[in-house]
Amino acid sequence: MISYCKKAGFIKLIACVVNKNKSSSKIIKKAGFTFIKDFVSDDLQLPEQKFELIL
Repeated sequence: MISYCKKAGFIKLIACVVNKNKSSSKIIKKAGFTFIKDFVSDDLQLPEQKFELIL
């Protein structure tokens, strides 16, 4: 997905993960995403983390 987005001209990717989902956070970090902030989602009303990957 990351290589496809680079080829398609995307500038960055954003990923949001519910805090309890430790496995997904680990995968996102391993893929090179950088932590941006903690927040509470408007739709789920759950604490989440926001990550970004600059392409």
